[in-house]
Parts: sequence; structure tokens; C-alpha cells
Amino acid sequence: QPFQMESTEGSRLNEAKEGVMKQAYYMKRSLDSKNLRVALQHAATMLGELRTASLGPKSYYELYMAVTDQLRYLEDFFAAEHKAGKRMQELYELVQHAGNVLPRLYLLVAVGSVYIASKEAPAKDVLKDLVEMCRGVQQPMRGLFLRNYLSQQSKDKLPDVGSDYEGTGGTVTDAVSFILSNFGEMNKLWVRMQHQGPVREKEKRERERSELRILVGTNLVRLSQLEGVTLDVYTETVLPTVLEQVVNCKDAIAQQYLMDCITQVFPVEFHVATLPLFLKHCGYLAAAADVNQVLLTLMDRLSVHEPPEDETDESSLFTHVSEHISSISQKEDPPETEELLQLYKGLVRLALRVYPSRLTYVDHAFELASQLLEGTGASRSSRRATLLRELCMQPLEWHEDVLVPLELAAWPKLTAHLSHDNQKEVVSVFVEKVSSQGCAVTSVAQADSLLTFVAPLMRDAPGESAEEAEAPIDEDLAMELAPLSRMVHALQHEHTDELGRLLNVSYKHAIAGSTRRSPFTLVPLVFECLKLARRIAVAVAAEVELEVSCHKLLAFVARMVEAVKPLAPALALRLYLQCAQTADACAEEADAYEFLTQAFVVYEEELPDSRAQSSAMTLISATISSMGGFSQEHYETLATSATQYSAKLLKKPMQSRAVCLCSRLFWPVVGSEDNRNPKRVLECLQRALKIADACKVSNAHTPLFVEILEAYLWHYNQRNELVTTAYLTSLMQLIDQHLAEESGTEQPGDTYRTRYANVQKHIAAKIAEGAEGYSELQAQEAA
Repeated sequence: QPFQMESTEGSRLNEAKEGVMKQAYYMKRSLDSKNLRVALQHAATMLGELRTASLGPKSYYELYMAVTDQLRYLEDFFAAEHKAGKRMQELYELVQHAGNVLPRLYLLVAVGSVYIASKEAPAKDVLKDLVEMCRGVQQPMRGLFLRNYLSQQSKDKLPDVGSDYEGTGGTVTDAVSFILSNFGEMNKLWVRMQHQGPVREKEKRERERSELRILVGTNLVRLSQLEGVTLDVYTETVLPTVLEQVVNCKDAIAQQYLMDCITQVFPVEFHVATLPLFLKHCGYLAAAADVNQVLLTLMDRLSVHEPPEDETDESSLFTHVSEHISSISQKEDPPETEELLQLYKGLVRLALRVYPSRLTYVDHAFELASQLLEGTGASRSSRRATLLRELCMQPLEWHEDVLVPLELAAWPKLTAHLSHDNQKEVVSVFVEKVSSQGCAVTSVAQADSLLTFVAPLMRDAPGESAEEAEAPIDEDLAMELAPLSRMVHALQHEHTDELGRLLNVSYKHAIAGSTRRSPFTLVPLVFECLKLARRIAVAVAAEVELEVSCHKLLAFVARMVEAVKPLAPALALRLYLQCAQTADACAEEADAYEFLTQAFVVYEEELPDSRAQSSAMTLISATISSMGGFSQEHYETLATSATQYSAKLLKKPMQSRAVCLCSRLFWPVVGSEDNRNPKRVLECLQRALKIADACKVSNAHTPLFVEILEAYLWHYNQRNELVTTAYLTSLMQLIDQHLAEESGTEQPGDTYRTRYANVQKHIAAKIAEGAEGYSELQAQEAA
């Protein structure tokens, strides 16, 4: 049925356009033959097509354009007649004899535009006459298009400031009066459309009105384009008249559209000066009008305003708008919570754009929103959740320095009304910006505010089951909390004692959160503390008096690592080793020894996996060998413990490699040479060989022999007197023998043959260089 109606309307439009073209043809012929009366008759017949009532707005507009295009030929003829000496007043009176009112008025406007241009009569008089004569058409659609034609024809003939028609033709007051009069009549016609026809066609009428609204709004555009419409004229004449017309029409569609038009077409400076008046009339609009949208459009428009430096709070835009929104929320029948949140969102955006340095404005808006939510209770509305999240995001989107919003006291209170997931979303954006901007948090108060705000990331969701809370740390959790870990490094201060206080505040927040999430804050805190310990050691060496000592700080770090241990024992072991190295660098031998002891405890009690144990022993041995601050007794104990644990690994290849590595513990290259024990070195190497020889069943012995050979060669280069050429030679012969036996069984992944070949090349190069000790090795090989 809709398709059939469209088809019928289309055929009527085509029929009407054919009539227009036919009459236009005869009109032009008559004009060419200078037969004006006949031409006007054909023009009137052509214009009579616009009297139709069977076309919708779009089709009527198309017909209107076809007719007015042809009228230009008549207008050009009138202009030519004027140049030839014809008086326009005669033509102006002549066209008034047309039979039907609608064609007569179109012809009158066409002649009137040339009449004004001729200056035979003041523009103001002709314009006033035309706008009054157009009252003769009261059918809404016909009247709207007629008055639109009047507006189009007169737009360049208004007596505006600086125009050719100013002076005897009138003043800007006359131009404003003409446009306002035309606007008022067009608005009445537009509103009248709503009340014509049956109730069942209400939606159709509203749709048609929506399509025609631009015809009415064009008048406001014309007003804004007048040079003579100054702030005074706008304040005293234009705005009061337009607002009166808007309020008196009592039509929601017209009111909302026209208020938006006022906001969009006039300069921001005009809105700033007349804001109280505009807001006052917003309160007079019909209940069905979307006042919220009007206010949001207004706030968005005002956001480009640059306030003067001496502007007071009482005269600020924010104060006026904020008070108006508060009055709306306090009505007996206030808008929905979602609508008010939308307004507060616009208010915050206005404050952030126009007054970025006045955080009290944003804080006030957040406080109002928070009070609103406290009074309405919980809601599962997805729209409310979205609006609230967007509202909380506003400071992060508009402030260049992401730490500035931390001064907003009401911000955390407002985010607390979000669901836990939405809180985490807001906080995650904040944390990411802190990291990406390279922010520096330098005060305890700022650090406390920062960590209070990001607390949702450090807590489990309310109502989470015990099983979920105790679940192991997975990749998703790591991805979620990685920015939080990076943010910890924003804690900075030049003075070590102050930095210590910052780190202590962070620790309190970390342990107050979820146990499962705490390592993501504690681990970066550990590394920040270790960096601080090295700074303290340098300061102490320079005899600077400090409140926080290395020992005190390391004891603090030990508590943090202890908290990590139940959740990530392998990570805790690595942290203990890092702490031990830092303690050694700070000359805190007792602390370094204790950290290594704790590492052994973690190894023994918390690492049941053989592969993890093997990796741990490699790390422990490497760490001990890199530390030079131990006494001989302490070093001997640690090296012996490492060797014993290495020899007890589950798999023989692991034992062999670990014991071989322990040989370096008894020949340290840092620290005191008193810790060197060549006898224990040889014992480790020989024991490693013995264990490797027991790996023949798994075919792992030959690769182990090559690794042990490399260890022998290292100690040989270190001039260990007990590691002689005889050991090297016999071991190389043993490897050669096994390689010969394994000939033809090579696997693609075997690298030990390459490694052995590289060892041989190294020895050959040393012999060629004449390196000390290698001549004996050559002689031993020859023998």
C-alpha cells in the first residue's frame, strides 16, 4: 500500500511538472513577443499548479523548484523592462489583477524584488507590503513555500548596515522587523500542520513537519547574517521576540527545533551575554519538548567561549547553567536519572573546555551527580551505566596532565557508583595514561589519592567465589594488571627518605587489595626499593644523614617478597636473588646472606618440579659467584649448600650440569681470592664427569662431556693449578672415542659436535698464538 501511494503521488508530480513546462513554454513565447498580459496569464496558470493538496513535502518541494526556476525568466524580463524605462510601480500594480491569490502573490513577490532593486520606492515599504499580502495564503504547506520564496527573493535587498538599500530604503530595524514578521507567520503555519487531518495520521504529519522545518529555521539564519544585528539589537529585539514566539506556539516539535536553531546560528558571544534569559525561557517550554537536548546543544556551543581573566564565579557560564540544571532536578516531577546524568555529562564537558584550571567546577558537577545517584538507589539500566562511565571518563579525555584530576575529591565517590567491571575500565584508562605520559608522583598525598582511585584493579569483584579468588595467576590477569605494574614506577622523588615514604604508602595499598592481585604491585615495588637501596648506599658513602637506611629498607623488601612467595614461589626465588645482589652491592653482608638463605628455603620447600629446580640452581650458583662481599666462612657455606643441592637434583643430566657449574663457586672472579679452593673445583669437575658417565643409558653422556670440557678449559685459563693438561687431554680423548662410536647416528638437533669442534678450534688458535700453558697441551696431545 505505501508503494502504491508513492506511485500515485509520483504520477501526480510528473503530471504537474508537465503542466509547468507547458505553461512556461507559452510564457516565454509571449515574453519574446513583448505580450506581457498573455505572459502573465500563462505564468499564473503555471503557478496554479502549486495550489495542489495531493503532494507530500518532498514532491511539493520538487514542484516548487521547477516553478521558481521558470519564474526567473519572468524576473529577468521585469529587470530588462526597468532598464528600458518601464516604471516598476505599474508592473507591481498590474500583477495584482491575477485571478487566484496564490499565483498573484508569487507574481507580486517576483515583481516586488525588482521593484526594490529599482529603488522607486523605499525597500522597507515594499517589504512590509509583501509580508502583509502573504497573509492571504493560510494553507500551511502553500503558505510556507510562498513565504520561503519571499525570503529567498529579498535576502539581498534588505536595508542592512552597509547595503545599497540603507538610508531612504530603511534601516536595519526595518530589516529585522521584516524577517521577524515573516518568521512568526511561517512558524504559525508550520505548527498548524500538526492539527490538520485525522489522529491516525499523526506520525505522518510529524514526519512531514520535520521535512519542512528548515524553511522556518532559514529566517533565523537570515537574522544572524545581518551586519546590523549587533549584541544590543540581538539582546533588546531579536532574542526576546523569537523566544516569545517559540514559547507562545506551545508546540514541542517547533520549540525544540527553534531553540536549537537559536543556539546554532547566532555567535557564541551573543549567547554568553543573554544566557540567563535563554535559560529562563527553557523553563517555559512544553512538557513534551526535549529540553535536555536543547541544553546539551547550548553547552556544546558555549564550550568554545574564552572567558575573560577577571570573570567571577557568580558571572561564569558554568554557574548559570549549573544552577538551571539543579533547579530542573529539584522539580516535583524531575526528569529520569539518565536524562540528568546526560546533563551533568554536558556540564562537566563545559567546565573542562572553558575552565580547565577551575577544578572546583568539575568537582561540583561530580558532587551533584553523586548526590543524584545516592538518592535514586541501585539500577541495572545499561544506559545509566554507560552514561555514568562516560561521565567518569571526562577528566581523562580533556586534561593533558592525567594526574590533575586526582585533585577532584568527588571523582572517586562518583566512580564508586559504577559496577566493578566499569570501575576497572575507567581505572585502566587512567593507569594507562599515567604510564604513557611518563607522569611523576612526588608527594605522599598524591600517591595516596592515586592508589585509592586505582583500588578497583587491586580488588576482586564483589561476590567472587573463594575458588575464583584463589585461582592461579593467568595470562588474562597479567594483561589486565600490567599497566598497574608500570604505574608503580611513576613514584619518584629526589630525596631518598621521601621516596621511601611514597613506597611505604604504595605497599599499604598493595597488601590491602586482593592477595591474588598483589604481586602485580609488590614486584615493581621491590625493584623500586632495590634501586632506592643503591641510592642510599651512595649517599651514606658520601656521609649524608638519612632516616631510612639500607638495612631498614631491605628488611621492608623482605616482607614484600615473603608476601609474593605463596602465590609465585619461582618468582619469589628470583626476587630473593635480586635482593641478595643489591644487599651485596650495598655492603650489607648479613642481609645478602639472609636473602640467599631464603632462596634456598624456597627451593627446598616450594619447587617440586625438577625443571624448575634445575633452573633455580643455575640462578643461585650464578648469583653467588657474582657476589664479592661475603666473608670466607659465609661464602664457603653458601657454595657448599649450592653444590649439595645440585648433586641432589632428580635427573642425572641436570645433576651433572649443576655440579659442573658449581665448580665456578670455588673459583670466584670477584671478591676475595681467599674464597678460591682449587681442590673443591677439581672435586666438582670430577664428580660432574662421574655423573655424566652414568648417563650412557639415555645417550646424554657425550654432550655432557663436551660441556664439562668447556668448564675444564675455563679453569685451565684461570690458572687453577690442579686443572692440568692431563685432565684436558684425557677428556678430549674420551670425547673423540665416543664420537667415533656414535658416527652415523647424528640427529638434526645435535649441537654438541659443533661445540666440540669450536673448542678444538679455540685450542688450536691459542697454540698458534703461543698462549701460556697451551704448548704443554700440544705436547701432551702429541704424546
